[in-house]
Parts: sequence; C-alpha cells; structure tokens
Amino acid sequence: MAGTAVELSPFARKACWAFLILSVLIALSLSSIIAIKNGAPRATDFYYHLRFAQEYAQGQIAMLDPALMANNNGPYPPLFHLFLAIPTALGFGVGFSAFLEVFLYPLALLATIFFVFKRSGLKTAAFAAVLLVGAVGLFDRGGQVTPQAVDMIFMPLAAWAFFESKELLFVASIAIMAYSHAPYSFLLLAPFILYAFLKNVNKASVIKAIAVCIPIALVILLYLPMLLGAAGGVNNRQEQLIQQIPLYLVGYIGTPLVVAFVIAAFYWFFKKQKLDSVGDNSKDLGLFSLLWLLCLAPLLVFFPDRFTSYAAQPLAIFSAVVLAGLVTKTETLVESLGALFFLALIYSPYAFFLLFLAGRITPAP
Repeated sequence: MAGTAVELSPFARKACWAFLILSVLIALSLSSIIAIKNGAPRATDFYYHLRFAQEYAQGQIAMLDPALMANNNGPYPPLFHLFLAIPTALGFGVGFSAFLEVFLYPLALLATIFFVFKRSGLKTAAFAAVLLVGAVGLFDRGGQVTPQAVDMIFMPLAAWAFFESKELLFVASIAIMAYSHAPYSFLLLAPFILYAFLKNVNKASVIKAIAVCIPIALVILLYLPMLLGAAGGVNNRQEQLIQQIPLYLVGYIGTPLVVAFVIAAFYWFFKKQKLDSVGDNSKDLGLFSLLWLLCLAPLLVFFPDRFTSYAAQPLAIFSAVVLAGLVTKTETLVESLGALFFLALIYSPYAFFLLFLAGRITPAP
C-alpha cells in the first residue's frame, strides 16, 4: 500500500514557510548586493553573449558568425541573444542585464521550490529551499546573465507542467531552453523522455516537445563532432581546479547538499521501509529527480564545472523528498531545517572563496 503524507501541525507549517521565505530572501539579497557592488554583469561569459546580441541588434545573423562560432566550434542557439538584442538595440543592454542579474538566481530557486511545493507539499519544498541556499553552482551559473540561467529557471517549470499535464506550457518551456542553450538543454529533455516511457504517462507531450526541437537539433548535429572536440580538455579555471583538486567539484556543488544527497540515497535504495510516509507523488518526484541527475552525467566527461551547477536542482529535490519522508515529528522537522539552513549560511563564506578562485565574482573590464 502506498504511503500517505503526514499532516503538518500549524507550528510546523509556519516553520516551513519561514525557512522557505528566508531562503528566497537570502537569494535575492545576495544577488542584489553583488549586482550593486559590481555595477555590471559578473564573469566574462556574459560579454561573449553580449557580442551575439550586438550583432543581432545590427541585423546580422550572429549565430553563423565564424568569429563567434570559433569559441565552441559551432553555432549558438539564437533565442536568448535575440531577447538580449532588444535592450542592446535601444542602447542599454549592459544596464538591463545588470538589473536582470538581480532576479535570475532567486527565480531559479523560486521555480524549483514552486515545482516541489506543487508536487510534494510544503515540507519537501522547505527542505529543497534550505539545501539550495548552500548550492554554490546554482548561485554561480544560475545567477549569471547567460543561457544557462534560462535552463535553470525553465526546467522546473517544464517539470511542473509535465506532471500537471499542461502540454502547451511544457512544450513551450522545452522550446525556450532548446533554442537558447542547445545542446545542453537536450540533456534536460532526456529525463522527460525516460520518465514518460518508463511510467507510460504524457508520451504525446514529450513527442511534441521532441518535434519542436528537431530544427535546432539538426543544426547542432551538423557541428556535433566539432562541438565535442571543443569540449575536450580544460576549458576554464573551474575545470582546471576540478582536475587539480577533485574535491573542488564537491565543494562547488555545495558540501551540505552533497552530504544530504548521500544520506538520502542510502535510505532510498537500502532502507525503503523507513520511507513509508512518502506519498506516491513524492516517490514519482524522487524518481524523476534521479533520472534528471542521470541524464546530466555526460557533463562530467565534457564539462564537469557545468555538471556541478546543473546537478544542484535534482540533488536538492531528491534529498528533500527523502528527508521530508524521514522527518515526521514537528520538533525534529524544525531542528533539521534549522540545522541545514545554518550549515548553508556557514558554508557561504567558503563558497565565495571557491568562486573567487575560479574568477567568478569579478566583472569583466
């Protein structure tokens, strides 16, 4: 018999809401402080994407510009750059992007929390929120004005739409990711394909999403050997650090998050009888998050630094599902959320040190 979720006491509900809201406010405060301090979008990736936007603003087909293609040995999908081209054409592309940067990381966090809340309830959402506060990769990549931020916002929205059978929103979210950040976004479509055919649900929606992605997939396929060639070796300072100090990968994901995931995986695979309070929706959410994480595995070979940021969301969701199932008493719930939140806050100074080593907190000249 499927387990049923334990009803939260009024005090437990208030505590969950408090930790959830605090997590979002910290995300917003952190991104705001850094944006104000820098006065411009941080890290150098933005300025590469700004060059695309500038060419589109001038009426050029930047996607096929040989000089811009040289960075990846292939074309870059146009949607994000076309969006950025609008304020660029009006003369305030950098200023608009600096303003936008304030909201990207909080939106990625909020979208993830929303998905978990709608699928598994308040308690699981609170655990996901406090775990993500300590996820360095989510803050780093999810908070930069780049196409990856689009993925980290729209992937949870696509997942919510998928589970709620909101086909138009699902297909649109997948399309936005694909035409902004393929081929990375194809790894995010993969768990939906696996889940749909494994559980025999929403297969028609997935097929439509695949069909919408075919044009950009064909373009990418033409350049795939060259794209894979460009992905080999060490591509940036973060990958160099991961190669030299493998534990940097764990630290960049977020050590509290990784430890929580290891504990959650142990109970999920070896102590299933301990998870009787996990309802069917939560079990499906746990399975989907594992498939999501599995489909990101190729990044460990080609772009391990990208894996650390993309993996934060499924790691947190899976861990939250299991922890919410294990913690049933109000006192234990409040103590657990408080401890995880406190660990995330303590971890923050070290997280900034990791970003400093990788050159992530200094804007381009």
